[in-house]
Amino acid sequence: MKPKSIPSHQLVAGVIISNNKILITQRPEKGLLGGLWEFPSGQLKNNELNHKACLRIIKKSTGLHIEILAYVTSIRHAYTHFKIEVDVFLCRTISSPVQLNGPIDYRWINIDDISKYPLHKANHKFLPHVLKAIKS
Repeated sequence: MKPKSIPSHQLVAGVIISNNKILITQRPEKGLLGGLWEFPSGQLKNNELNHKACLRIIKKSTGLHIEILAYVTSIRHAYTHFKIEVDVFLCRTISSPVQLNGPIDYRWINIDDISKYPLHKANHKFLPHVLKAIKS
């Protein structure tokens, strides 16, 4: 019997900077990775360009209009029943305030305080690249 293929999903994440702070959002308590913090992220639609998806997803989940400053990195991560590939962008806000749609909470934090918040593994994989991009 042929093994069942594991689905793979293409995502984008935006590391949003405003006034020398970064935005993290908290996932709902119920569901996958419940209650953990993350950089705003979401799944691409069919044939959508990753930078366009980043703008769309951040607008939808946080209400923010952003400008993409740079592409940071791409990481792959595997969960039990699926795999993800995440393209990460460094962004800055054009408009505020935050109006959440999906996440249950948010914080603007100093990048040095990121270790105080439980992030899921995929975020930990690209965090060193983000730190390097922010400090350069």
